Amino acid sequence: MHIDGYDDDEDSIGRARRNAAEHGVTDRVDFEVRDMTTVSANGPAYDFVTFFECVHDLARPVDALRAARASLRPGGTVLVMDENIADALETPADEVQRVFAAASVVWCTPQGRVDETSEVVGAVMRPAKLRELAELAGFSSVEILPIEHPFWKFYRLNP
Repeated sequence: MHIDGYDDDEDSIGRARRNAAEHGVTDRVDFEVRDMTTVSANGPAYDFVTFFECVHDLARPVDALRAARASLRPGGTVLVMDENIADALETPADEVQRVFAAASVVWCTPQGRVDETSEVVGAVMRPAKLRELAELAGFSSVEILPIEHPFWKFYRLNP
């Protein structure tokens, strides 16, 4: 098995490469500074593509999801882990929902607005928003996986 990791942030990739070297796994993992929207340029190559707590931060989330879908081999899977946010705004919200809402305004939304063509998700990505993005990217359905975690929700995007 071989794992490729992509990020357009050079510092993050540098830290990932150092971490891989320190743990002796550089023969099995590779990290590259790359825009996720270009990954499918080499054709279907992956059985499993993951997005860990980042889709809502991307400037062009539909393009990234579309590239992930195009990079899948037949039978491949895309997994998205994102904040375990409620389906709708509930008031008063619990502590976790309040933290995610605040972080989204001061960190996530600005991250998604990196250029003039940004299609920023906005404050917190609720399940309906991810379904909308996935549909625009060509996925047939989105499943919320039965993995219980106080901070994270896991989605399987079906091609």
